[in-house]
Amino acid sequence: MSLWKTVKDFRATHSALDTVNNEISCDVEDREYWWGTLSPSLAALLDKCEYSDEDQQYYLRWFHRHIDPALGPRPRYGKPFYSSGLTHDNTPLEFSQNWKEKSEAQLVRFTIEPVTRASGSAADPFNQRTARDVLCRIAQDVPGGIDMKRFDHFFRETFVPYEASDEIAAKLLPGQARARVLLAFDLDHGAGLAAKAYFVPQLKATHTGVSQKQVVFDALRKYQTTAGSYEPSVAALESYLGSLAAEGKPEPEPFLVAIDCGDKPRLRLKVYLNRTSVDTLNKAKDMFSLGGRLAGTPNMAECMRQIDEWCHVFGVSSKPGPEGADKEVLPANPGCVFALEMFPSAEGSREPDMEVKLHIPAWLIGKTDAELGEMLSQWFKSHGHDKFSARYLQDLDFAFPKNNLDGTAGTHTWISLTWTPKTGLYMTMYYTPRPAEMNGRWS
Repeated sequence: MSLWKTVKDFRATHSALDTVNNEISCDVEDREYWWGTLSPSLAALLDKCEYSDEDQQYYLRWFHRHIDPALGPRPRYGKPFYSSGLTHDNTPLEFSQNWKEKSEAQLVRFTIEPVTRASGSAADPFNQRTARDVLCRIAQDVPGGIDMKRFDHFFRETFVPYEASDEIAAKLLPGQARARVLLAFDLDHGAGLAAKAYFVPQLKATHTGVSQKQVVFDALRKYQTTAGSYEPSVAALESYLGSLAAEGKPEPEPFLVAIDCGDKPRLRLKVYLNRTSVDTLNKAKDMFSLGGRLAGTPNMAECMRQIDEWCHVFGVSSKPGPEGADKEVLPANPGCVFALEMFPSAEGSREPDMEVKLHIPAWLIGKTDAELGEMLSQWFKSHGHDKFSARYLQDLDFAFPKNNLDGTAGTHTWISLTWTPKTGLYMTMYYTPRPAEMNGRWS
């Protein structure tokens, strides 16, 4: 049976997907594969998150027009053409949906590592060209526009010369991801699409011999905007990392720097930290507040409370409160990731303007996807979202019907957590579609 027929015979009727399928044709095998594999999940997420039929059709058409051709050749014989470092099963796309305590609507999103036939070859060994080419093509078809100057700044700051590829590759560890640029898209209700880009500093650090931290800080400090200065936030992070090193503690590593690509001056710059060595609640709270450097922000006290409650509800802490704060309860390998979202501080201000998100590797919590789904459902219900709670696990099964949610972990990849006065508690659940043809690390 062809994948195209599989889409048409998807186990439930998607009126928006049916409409789009009747409009389009897939006469390229690679595009047919990716559309057949991914469009049912996207359609299901949009439908279950109650996007209007008009929005569902818009995003499905947009996905077919821009994303299918950006995922490269289809896998063959159980192996991907290009092993993306984005997901553990090598799929070059990861879905997500976020939940805000103060909103009834959930947002559907996805991240891709763009791929072409040149990706990983001598022509483009670190897949550097593709992401920029894709973003340039998309730029004219994104409401609100894309600031390519901002993109190009961080692209240049993390770029490595093609002629140095063999030398760099020889220094990388076996299996080390070689992705250089990732792209992400938020699908707002009302057909307002927002683009983001993620840049990996590792290759430049390997090439130049400087630390990844230095590559990231140099890129941040060289970026100029008329909306204010990111320096107070950069300085707070630098001070915290330096204090850990001075105390002989493991120093987390900035492994991603990310930007909003929208054409507005006051947008986020994000730094992601891994190798955090966070396995207790106290360590998580210390890193979340940058060792108290963010303690004065209006978000921090409530974030601390929510982290404690979350870890208790999800079974990684025996009890809430100080008695379990130093117990090793969080996954240690690969460990938690912290995303530091920096906004420009007002001119003359020395106070960092920053929000922090804790990302927990969901597949290492020791629960199946169904068990995680039940826990999430109870969490949403306890925070006043009875409707979303009642349908969460059923919706997940609807979106990923081929995944064995009861018997395995891995559909949930990460769960992120923060709190802000505007959103209340804010969580994002990340998912890999786990196509069988990828033969990834969870298969």
